[in-house]
Amino acid sequence: MRYMIIINYQQRRTQMEYTPVSFRSDKHVFELFQDLHATSPRQRDWNEGTISLIYTVGHKYSIGDDENLVKDALYIVAKKLGISTYERSTRQLIEAIIASKNKLKDKYIYIKLLYVYDHSGVTYSTTPFSCRWDSGQCGWIFTVAEEFKRVGLKWSHEVANENLKSELKEYDNYQQGNCWGFSINEVSNCGSCDTEHTESIECVSGFIGDYDDVTKQIVTDYLSGYPDLVAVYEKQNS
Repeated sequence: MRYMIIINYQQRRTQMEYTPVSFRSDKHVFELFQDLHATSPRQRDWNEGTISLIYTVGHKYSIGDDENLVKDALYIVAKKLGISTYERSTRQLIEAIIASKNKLKDKYIYIKLLYVYDHSGVTYSTTPFSCRWDSGQCGWIFTVAEEFKRVGLKWSHEVANENLKSELKEYDNYQQGNCWGFSINEVSNCGSCDTEHTESIECVSGFIGDYDDVTKQIVTDYLSGYPDLVAVYEKQNS
């Protein structure tokens, strides 16, 4: 039996426990830290490349996107499919589009059910979880051809599916507290007293994902100017 779970997303974002990633050379110290003030990847003014839209049941406890964005996208699709939007709620409009037999539907929208598992933390998926008690459908995630056009992508369900999974995974990591930043400190020694001093020379945040994967990304994309740190990292992980 299908059922809906409504949860308060804002209150359930977790601060995860992790082993800090830190390594140093004679010249520099690198540290990966958890970013407790990360911006949600669903925030469109921060992440304009997002092409998926999420709608969850309920308003006060919504974990989805701005409903106006969702409705605007659905109205365009409904109009193309000849579906009336009159006095239809967002949920009713989604259900009407899913139920439509119009053969053109696949040209305009790709939609999947959204499931949540809520037990000592929250995680999301486009496939059902095995636990019948702590999981269930909480809404839908979808994208439309207009969003592909906006970011310059050619419409296809295969690409749409990959983007939905990728963006949901990023959202899930954000929800679970997998948000990171890194700092690099320069190390120097006082010539007269032989005391070590450190000075911050870089601090960057905004990374979301598994912290081992994020560390590898940072080493590859950001540490080319610090060959001493790259050498230490590669030696530790060889």
